[in-house]
Amino acid sequence: MELFIDQLIDQYNTLYNFVIERNFKLQELSKATREEIIKNNPSWDQNKDAKLTIFFRIITALRNSYNGIINTKLGLTPENWKNLQSADVEAILREYDKFMRFSFLITNLSITIRNYSLKKVAST
Repeated sequence: MELFIDQLIDQYNTLYNFVIERNFKLQELSKATREEIIKNNPSWDQNKDAKLTIFFRIITALRNSYNGIINTKLGLTPENWKNLQSADVEAILREYDKFMRFSFLITNLSITIRNYSLKKVAST
């Protein structure tokens, strides 16, 4: 049984490392693409143009999911994040907080819709 648990832990760590690596690569690709688009289209407003804003949203979502995965793996709390070496830790924390709240709302909405649909099907 102990060997099985060790194998399970190894598989989890392999999957975890793969997801983290893939997420990080997607973040870097999104940043590079956005920067290239900005460089090739200097007349576009970086704060208002939807073609650029979508990349910012993708990067933010990837960073938030990355932070969530790290949080799950390492058990970090927002208090512990203050020890991280980053110039924009406060912005990351705010975005992660918004991401978690939004995720909570979407999850609850999905459950409510699913339960309503099941009740509707059961009543027919």
